Amino acid sequence: MQDAETESDGRDFILDLNFVPEWARQPPGEETQRFKDAEHRERPKIERKERRRHIARKKDASRSQRPRDVSERTKERHVKEAAPSVTIHFIPDQKQLAVIVRRIHASKRAYPVIEAASLFVSNPNVCMAKIENQHDSNNQMLLQCRSCGAVACSNDGFIEHVLCHVDEYFECREEEVAAPAGKFVCVARCGLSGILLGPPNHHSYAEKVQEVHSIRYKHISLEEYQSRIEILRDPELIEQWKKDAARQRRYYAKGAESDVPMNWIDVEAIMAKDIAPKLMRRVKRVVMPVSVIGKIPETGFRSLVEDAWQHELRYPASLSFALRVAFKHKRLHLFRAGSRGHYFVTAVRPMPLNSEYVIDSIREVLMYLREKPGCNRDELVSGLRPGETVTSEAGKKVLAPLGWLIERGHIIEFYNGTLSVPLARSRT
Repeated sequence: MQDAETESDGRDFILDLNFVPEWARQPPGEETQRFKDAEHRERPKIERKERRRHIARKKDASRSQRPRDVSERTKERHVKEAAPSVTIHFIPDQKQLAVIVRRIHASKRAYPVIEAASLFVSNPNVCMAKIENQHDSNNQMLLQCRSCGAVACSNDGFIEHVLCHVDEYFECREEEVAAPAGKFVCVARCGLSGILLGPPNHHSYAEKVQEVHSIRYKHISLEEYQSRIEILRDPELIEQWKKDAARQRRYYAKGAESDVPMNWIDVEAIMAKDIAPKLMRRVKRVVMPVSVIGKIPETGFRSLVEDAWQHELRYPASLSFALRVAFKHKRLHLFRAGSRGHYFVTAVRPMPLNSEYVIDSIREVLMYLREKPGCNRDELVSGLRPGETVTSEAGKKVLAPLGWLIERGHIIEFYNGTLSVPLARSRT
C-alpha cells in the first residue's frame, strides 16, 4: 500500500493508490534512477564525509606545526577570506517552469517530480542557484554583477570579476611598433602559459607581468605568479621576444569621441574606478544561473557553491523540494506512489470513487484496475474483452468511460500511459 498526498481547502488527503507496477519501481531514464539510488545513499555518504573532515582537521593541525612557504600561506588566506557564511539552494528557472506547468495542465497525466528535477539539473542555464547571506551587516552584503548575474563577496573580488567584461567596454587592437633596441642577455617566460614576458631589465617587463597575471591568473596572488616565472638565457628566445614585442596590444574605449590608445594598466584602473560601481548590486540574497558559478572570482566562495552543486547533481533534493512548492502554488496536485513513495505531480486532483454507486461499464473498469494497477489501455481491453483491441467496437466501449474518469481524477493516468485507481484511506 502506498500513500498519496494532494492539497485541497488547506487539508492534505492521504490516498492509497494500490500502485506497485514495475515501471514505478524502476522509472525510465538513467539520470532519474541515479538520483533515486543516490537518495538512499545520502546518509552513509554524509557520515563518510564527516569522518573525512575529522581526518582533514587532524592533518591541518599537524601541518600547522611545520613552516610553510609564502605561496601556501597566501592561498590559504585567500580561501579563508573568500568563504562567506551563506545558505545555498537550487530553484527552477521561472520561464522554463511555466512551460512544464502548462504541459502538465494540458496532458492531465501524472509525472514524477524527480523527472522534472532532472530536466533542470541537466541544463545549468535553466537551473538557478539561490545564495543568501546569513549576516545582516552591510559589510557582509553579496555583490552581484548586473551584466551576467555572477556574485562576489568582496570589493576586490568583484573588481576582479568585472575585468571579465572588458571586451564590452574596450576594443583590443594589435599594432606595429618599433622593435626593442639594445643588448639583452636573458628573457623571462611565464611558467604556466609559456608566454615570453621580456627581459627583467626592460621597461615593459613589469607591465607585461601584470597584464598576463590579471587576464589569465587572477585567481592566484601576484606574488605566487611571479614565483612561476622562468629566467632563460637563450638567444633564440630573446630574438623571438623582440619580434613579438614589435606588435603590442592597445586598448580603445568603445563609443568614445577620441581614439586614445591605452595599455592594460590604464584599462584595469578605468574598469575598477568607473565600470565596477555601475555593474555592482549590493544584496543580501542573489539568484543566478548555475552556468555562471565558474565566474565567481573568490576561490573559497566558488568552491563552496560548486560543492553544493555537485551534491545537487548526485541527488537534487533542494530542487525537488522547490518544485513541489512551485507546483502547489501553480494549482497542481502532488501525491506519493511507488514502492519508495516518490512524489508525482498532476493537474487533476485524485478523487476516489465508490464503485458500488456507478453504472456497470464504469464499475468493471474500476474493479479491474484495482486488481491490476499499472496496466495500459491495450492491457485493459484485452483483460476485460479477451481477443478484442482498442480499435474494435467492444474495445471502444470499454474505453469510453476513461476520458470522464481521468478528467474527474477517479483514475490516474501516468506519464507513460499506465493507469491506476486512487483508493481513500484516511485524511489529516
